[in-house]
Amino acid sequence: MQYVVFSVGSEAYGVEIEYVQEIIRVPGMVKVPRTPPYLEGLANLRGNILTVVNTSVRFGLEKQPLSDASRVIVLDDGRKRLGFIVDKVSEVVNIAADEIEEVKKEETRAEFLKGIARLAAGKRLVMVLDPAHLMKTEETRDRVTGAVESLGLARAEEKKKEEKEENVQLVSFRVGEEEYGVDIGMVQEIVHLPETINRVPDAPAYLLGIITLRNHVLPVVSLRALFQLKDKEMDDRARIVVVNFCDQQKGNFSVGLVVDAVTEVLRISRALIDPVPVLLRTGGGEGISGVCKIAEGKRLVYVLDPAGFLALGDLLKVDGAVDSGEEEEVVSMDEQEEQLVTFKLGKEEFAAGIAEVREIIRVPDIVAVPKAPHFVEGVINLRGTIIPIIDLRKRFGMEECARDEHTRVVVVEIDGLLTGLVVDSAREVLKVSRLAIEATPDLLTGSVDTRFIRGIAKAGEGERLIIVLNMKEVLSFKEKEELVDFGRSVEIAEDPGIDS
Repeated sequence: MQYVVFSVGSEAYGVEIEYVQEIIRVPGMVKVPRTPPYLEGLANLRGNILTVVNTSVRFGLEKQPLSDASRVIVLDDGRKRLGFIVDKVSEVVNIAADEIEEVKKEETRAEFLKGIARLAAGKRLVMVLDPAHLMKTEETRDRVTGAVESLGLARAEEKKKEEKEENVQLVSFRVGEEEYGVDIGMVQEIVHLPETINRVPDAPAYLLGIITLRNHVLPVVSLRALFQLKDKEMDDRARIVVVNFCDQQKGNFSVGLVVDAVTEVLRISRALIDPVPVLLRTGGGEGISGVCKIAEGKRLVYVLDPAGFLALGDLLKVDGAVDSGEEEEVVSMDEQEEQLVTFKLGKEEFAAGIAEVREIIRVPDIVAVPKAPHFVEGVINLRGTIIPIIDLRKRFGMEECARDEHTRVVVVEIDGLLTGLVVDSAREVLKVSRLAIEATPDLLTGSVDTRFIRGIAKAGEGERLIIVLNMKEVLSFKEKEELVDFGRSVEIAEDPGIDS
């Protein structure tokens, strides 16, 4: 069985490739307050909200800083989709069932493991993960949430079925300045370059030689030479992508393709793959079967055709012009819109429905209230009305920070009670489609009390993720009663000069 092998800390882990939807660079994320420390945040993955887990923290290890090699492995078990931050993705390997030893209960992180694989005659250990346990979330949810999730699950299953029919998976890699992809079904495994490659007499320049891979002779081809690119010394990022071919004369055989670096596993729609431009075609178009346009055409991946490698005499030329015109975006004009008042707490952006917001003011003098909850700063007199003031940073368990000229109080109405929310800064009134506000991701609803989160809004073509608050749930019933009592018991002078 094939496993994607990656590093977390000083150890190597493997997960079955059938669970790996794709491997991506670490995206920008929105941190959700009052979540477990291993939940890194939420990211926008092609229009869908992805919950991202910090794998080292999840395993009880020290949190590692991100680097250029850090990646997010997106796992999908058929019910939910989660992203796991890892230090480095190294390769795809075949691990037989008899190579996996049963893990002992006293082993560190045993709860996440199926077993331990001993590779290279026992010199290398790979911790084989149990995806079912790794992606496990608590099932305690209320009826409404359960009903919404059931409906969402049915839609997700339909969507997944459609994606399975229309999408393709590519292992992408770089050769020179260009990026290429091979259908993942052809990829047997990805391995490091050995110290020695045995030369073959009178072989073409692109055939580097042969190596032994699990007792089989594997011819190794230099894609740089095949593509007529300038030779360069390989570094530790170079890999051999082992691909399988079927030829009418030779039958099934494998070839190792030397690439500069393996980038990720892509899951893309077939609609994003354009035919090969005329200027790229050589030998009847062999070698490149299409050009995949990602990020609205800003990133191009050349999809390699196995037939091009079977006819190794045909060299590919990749310096032709490419038409990278952007696809037309179809937007429904009758979508209902909602107005949100957005504000910031730290690096994260939050919002409240404009109907719930009464006004935004500068921070006035606040009168402290004895025995109030720790997140209640006190009360103010706003034009004759006593208003309790809540520090949202404290309410959400965030780190405190000094207030400055940007700090504001957002006055909202919560079940008829006017309440001031201290925020780092107020941003704007934003219109978003109701369809662009997604329900709270599954993992969050099972791991933390997220009643105060109504959903996640995607703005700016999905590049901005905004946490939309459910103001009715920001305070518990008991806390609301306490705030009413505070307002009745406190008498302070009216402040006529409060402005926004």
